[in-house]
Amino acid sequence: EKWRAHVAGYTEYKMASQIAPGGAYLEFGASYHMHGYSRTTCSLPGLIAASATNVARLYQSYHRPDWDYVMNLLTPVDSRYGSRLLPGLANAGPGQIGHLAEAAGSFARVDPAFASALTWAWQENGAPKPENPWIVRADIQPAPQALTSRVFPGFGAVLRAHQGPNETYLLLRSGFDWSHWYIDQGHMILLSRGAVLLPYQPYAYWDSPQKAELDLYN
Repeated sequence: EKWRAHVAGYTEYKMASQIAPGGAYLEFGASYHMHGYSRTTCSLPGLIAASATNVARLYQSYHRPDWDYVMNLLTPVDSRYGSRLLPGLANAGPGQIGHLAEAAGSFARVDPAFASALTWAWQENGAPKPENPWIVRADIQPAPQALTSRVFPGFGAVLRAHQGPNETYLLLRSGFDWSHWYIDQGHMILLSRGAVLLPYQPYAYWDSPQKAELDLYN
């Protein structure tokens, strides 16, 4: 019981110190959020099984807001990739993530409706292979979501119109400069009707095929 209380309390401390009101995590996107916060997400079933006393608070205050934020970052379908993407910012390139399916599996017992929403988001993101398949559940049916304009404190805003083939998306960056973020207040990303008009930050390391887009981004 003492160990359970320690793990549950430390998990909550780390989540509370790293997530802005509204769900924005200190790391961003397919390159960094996914290798940090997603691990905390996969720990939730263990805390549920151990009957940790703060499970409801962890979910309502941190997990659900953060993954709602991630889902609502998804761009319209980028014709070059054939799916919606997490946009590239904060040293992270645009990408597709299997962690949406992992989050759906983690949350299925506490919030089946949101698990279905995340399953839809995973499919819209190209249904990439999860890194932790043991937590993915094949019985979760996707529930299509109406993505709308949203403001996320500590991050910025996403403005949308005409969801579907004519969808237009404007991301305005205005938030904290923490961890991998750089000083980019006022930066914008714009997509419309499948075309990328103001491009994402590409992933600039190693031999990323996105490196060719770096000049366009700058």
